[in-house]
Amino acid sequence: MKKKQQHKLCGNVLMDATKPLDVLIVEDNYDTADSLALCVRLFGCEPRVAYSPTEAGCLVRDRFEPKAILLDIGLPEMDGFALAMEICAALPKWPLVVAVTGHADTAGRAKREGFDLHFVKPVDPSSLVDILSTYAEGRRIQKWFKYRRLGASEQEVAQAGLSGRGASSIP
Repeated sequence: MKKKQQHKLCGNVLMDATKPLDVLIVEDNYDTADSLALCVRLFGCEPRVAYSPTEAGCLVRDRFEPKAILLDIGLPEMDGFALAMEICAALPKWPLVVAVTGHADTAGRAKREGFDLHFVKPVDPSSLVDILSTYAEGRRIQKWFKYRRLGASEQEVAQAGLSGRGASSIP
C-alpha cells in the first residue's frame, strides 16, 4: 500500500509541472516499448515511442524535443550508444538519457558515453518513475528560480504553473 501512495505522489509531481515531461522511448521490442510508455504515461509524462533508430531520428527531425530518453542499447540498424549521441546532438538541450537494456555489462560504457543512468531489464516501474519525477521536479525548481531571479511576482509564478508543492516553499 505504501508503494502505491508513493507512485501517486510521483505522478502528481509530473502532472503539476508546467508542462508534462516529454519522454522518447526507443525500444525494438514492441511489448517492452508499449509497457514503458504506459508506465510513464500513467504518471503524467508524455511518451513517444520509436521502435527503431530510424523512427527515433524521424521524431527528432519532426521537432519532437524530449526532456528524457529511455533507450535500449541493443537495437537493429545502430547501437543505442551511437543513437543517443546522434539524437542529443540534434536537440537544443541535452536531455536525461537512460539506458534500459538487457545487457548488464554495458553500464560502464554507458557512463563513459554520457548516459545518466543504466537499468537492466526488466525495469522496476517504481524506480523509473522515481527518476523521472525527481528529474521533472528539478526542472520545475530551476524554472521557479529563473522566474524569481527575473523579478516575477508570486502571482506571475503561479500563472506559470510553478507554485504548489515543492517550488513555492523555496526561500
